[in-house]
Amino acid sequence: MKLNIDGLLVYFPYDYIYPEQYSYMLELKRTLDAKGHGVLEMPSGTGKTISLLSLIVAYQRAFPLEVTKLIYCSRTVPEIEKVIEELRKLLDFHEKQTGEKLPFLGLALSSRKNLCIHPEVSTLRFGKEVDGKCFSLTASYVRAQHQQDDSIASCRFFEEFDALGRQVPLPYGVYNLDDLKAYGRQKGWCPYFLARYSILHANIVVYSYHYLLDPKIADLVSKELARKSVVVFDEAHNIDNVCIDSMGVNITRKTLDRCQGNVATLQATIQNIKETDAQKLKEEYRRLVEGLREANVARETDVYLANPVLPDEILQGMPGVLRLAIAVWSPLRKRGCVCALESCMCCGAGGRGSDPCLSCRPLAEAVPGNIRTAEHFVGFLKRFLEYLKSRLRVHHVVQESPPSFLKDVFEKVCIERKPLRFCAERLRSLLRTLEIADVADFSPITLISNFATLVSTYSKGFTIIIEPFDDRTPTIANPILHFSCMDASIAIKPVFERFQSVIITSGTLSPLDIYPKILDFRPVTMATFTMTLARTCLCPMVSLGGGIPLSWRGPSGEGGLAKPLTRSCPSTPSLRSQIVGRGNDQVAISSKFETREDIGGPPPAGPGRPGGGASWPGAASGSW
Repeated sequence: MKLNIDGLLVYFPYDYIYPEQYSYMLELKRTLDAKGHGVLEMPSGTGKTISLLSLIVAYQRAFPLEVTKLIYCSRTVPEIEKVIEELRKLLDFHEKQTGEKLPFLGLALSSRKNLCIHPEVSTLRFGKEVDGKCFSLTASYVRAQHQQDDSIASCRFFEEFDALGRQVPLPYGVYNLDDLKAYGRQKGWCPYFLARYSILHANIVVYSYHYLLDPKIADLVSKELARKSVVVFDEAHNIDNVCIDSMGVNITRKTLDRCQGNVATLQATIQNIKETDAQKLKEEYRRLVEGLREANVARETDVYLANPVLPDEILQGMPGVLRLAIAVWSPLRKRGCVCALESCMCCGAGGRGSDPCLSCRPLAEAVPGNIRTAEHFVGFLKRFLEYLKSRLRVHHVVQESPPSFLKDVFEKVCIERKPLRFCAERLRSLLRTLEIADVADFSPITLISNFATLVSTYSKGFTIIIEPFDDRTPTIANPILHFSCMDASIAIKPVFERFQSVIITSGTLSPLDIYPKILDFRPVTMATFTMTLARTCLCPMVSLGGGIPLSWRGPSGEGGLAKPLTRSCPSTPSLRSQIVGRGNDQVAISSKFETREDIGGPPPAGPGRPGGGASWPGAASGSW
């Protein structure tokens, strides 16, 4: 059917629409018109997904310059597939109504494990194994070695995609994970990298929460998404937990033991490179500094999605200094300079001297001297690991704040806050320089580096808890350090700042006003919609005369009211049943949060059901 939603023509691929769906689309359109954020609650099973897709697709067609992309975030792969199928049904209906195919591209994106078609890699069981093996076949230095020596393995699917797939855009249509894999097999291209490349020009992208909320993944996948995008977090009643988990770190004694092996491998590799190719280590630091500068320029051009792992304070303090230095030394652009850094900010060339010029000096001074060289950085990591080992020797629970932790680090091992802030980026640069093929083996030291960067970046919103026992083995000494995020807004703040509209929606968001508080944003719309009871798909709760509950699913009578049900039993007389609409206290049964009186405690007892009251939340759905 065709709908007029506040002046907007919307194609809806069903013959009927519930009143709450119409109201939902009205509030959604007002949110998009205001270019703000919204919190919308509508019960599960009422058609939220198709309502969202119908309205936003219509809005994209009517205002293509206002909304360029829909980023639909869901929790699990089955839910992602469900959204894709609803989108496919919507576009098929639109084509049937208009007689023309929409120039529209919608696709799902998931992990390498769910999209890989390499005959060897795709058989691996765990996602980290797939990621590590994929990296060992597609890293730039591995590909360069493969060109010189055919015996070195590489991924032919990625090579074909890199050679041909970037020039040929993905044809218009709707692609689920199986469709992408089938298309990849047909073309001989890697479906994972094809999907990652195609999200830049796709109209609708459906993927997991973590592609926006986990800073390590968002930096790789979502950093170039345009501001004029609408982000939808569906089934978002647990979004605060996702935000907290994405910023948390857990460190055990086993993790530190594995880190020792990583450090030993790094030291041996560095020593080998010093003997064979010392120039590579000299160039490594330059690339790190230029990488920071590129991140800064990208932010100013509104392309980069803020990454909480890389401290904002480092980059935000640079542009003014750089502009001043460039303005003062602008004559150097004409006659050249003697800067040590390549792509100098003054002359554009550089590489002529032993020290950075004045314009580039703020960049060089950003990285502390005690981690500039590879040997110094590895020695720095060894000291930090020994400190963490000493902290895990506890016999009782210890809790402290990040500033207190940093003070203790400085007093005991003389490690300052500033070099800790660069650990994550510095390790990534070192692994790239050393041409480490299997980065999955270095996940322990990567975890420690991420922890060092986080604990030195955020002084508020986090706490450190050290426990002598793991919850799973409370009688065996197994100390664990929890770096726990206590503020869900830290992870999601870049999303609210980056995109013009973010929609938080689910079937259970009550009370609504708590989500803007815990996520720290100001919505332009907040609305909750109740389910229309006059429908044939309901499963009413039926109570028999003997107090035996019964769930009954069947056709409805006229007006939507369920017909009476008669049940015969050999040992008991026939009992006539009826739908229970009120409890023993004559209060209407409801699942609304506002009517509950048992917050935090068990539901009050009632006749005919164990522990159920009139306002018991499960009563309306007939579950026990």
